[in-house]
Amino acid sequence: MTSHLCRPVVPIRARVKWFRGAFGFLADGDGHDYFVHWTSIIVDEKTERDVDGRPFRKLAELQDVEILEYESREKGLKATRVRKL
Repeated sequence: MTSHLCRPVVPIRARVKWFRGAFGFLADGDGHDYFVHWTSIIVDEKTERDVDGRPFRKLAELQDVEILEYESREKGLKATRVRKL
């Protein structure tokens, strides 16, 4: 299985289609769907945290995000770095 890492010159604006548990799907304005895993969500100083200080790496349905990196794989596109907007 071959995968190819892509870094777009301009971040890709996308919207969360759904996100449950540890994974979900994003859709961009051109009709492409991207698989996303919780480990791909970027954590920064604004990220909400639980009582133990661990970041919440969750996305809400219809939330706007930017895809900073993705992989093109046999099964489709996978977002590997996602920033919440």
